[in-house]
Amino acid sequence: MMLRHARNEKIGAAAFIAALFCSALPLSGQIRNQLTTPSGPPLPRGGRAAAFDSSSAPIVTVIANAASDVVGPIAPGEIVTVYGSGLGPAQLTSLSSLTAGVVATQLAGTQVFFNGNPAPILYTWGSAVSAVVPYEITGAAAQVTVTYLGQTSTAITVPVVPAAPAIFVWGALASGEGQALAVNPGGSINSTYNPAPIGSVVTLYATGEGQTSPPGADGKVAASPAPQPILPVTVSIGGQTITPLYAGGVPGEIAGVMQINVRIPTNSIQGSAVPISLQVGSASSQTGVAIAITGNPELFGDEATTP
Repeated sequence: MMLRHARNEKIGAAAFIAALFCSALPLSGQIRNQLTTPSGPPLPRGGRAAAFDSSSAPIVTVIANAASDVVGPIAPGEIVTVYGSGLGPAQLTSLSSLTAGVVATQLAGTQVFFNGNPAPILYTWGSAVSAVVPYEITGAAAQVTVTYLGQTSTAITVPVVPAAPAIFVWGALASGEGQALAVNPGGSINSTYNPAPIGSVVTLYATGEGQTSPPGADGKVAASPAPQPILPVTVSIGGQTITPLYAGGVPGEIAGVMQINVRIPTNSIQGSAVPISLQVGSASSQTGVAIAITGNPELFGDEATTP
């Protein structure tokens, strides 16, 4: 299937998910599949990344949800961005292939550990590393370290919670606000130019849903049937709470990415920035996320109950 960007620029499904992962990059206001700026590595959001220094041991400053870039507690299977200095090579290195069918826990000399458990790594560079929190972590807190070329950072302590959901957005600010990275019926990317009709089903992407059934496997590419979160999932659109038609893994993508198919109520408010949020268990996603909704209802069947 081909997906379309806001102005009907076609991108493949694989490129779309790659762009989704790129939304974890510390970029602001750039096309998500553009991994580097013309002058070199991507520019950090929120001033969280320190200057690159390959001569010193890694330093971890904060850990943020990769979808929202909001710093907070972490959950098993959550895709996160680890900020600091000396974390990896001076040039951005992204995941390019799988090892024995899974995402490796070492990339370009960088490793990330949560309570001693190695984490799958999606990209690394001097000031930021994107990793997936191991499903093995338990307890109320995790000790997080980064090792680069044999040198290991001092551990930082991060609270652990059952779920820490966040919705992937385009051009997120450090607050996580922005237009949801959502797909309309027919494959167009939701935007002011392509609003979703009331009554239609949109697809959202998120991370931080916590433990799943069947149990999540670190770095594993989801198969069919895809794993689904143990905790209940609901979506709020314009203040209305909705049970999604589907919430779970994406076949062919790494464990930790959650797809949500949700029908927009026929009585939903309309506009270019209708508030949308996600709740998993008792935890809610970041505020300030929106989708575009228009009238002219288009009613579809319930075929969107699977990814």
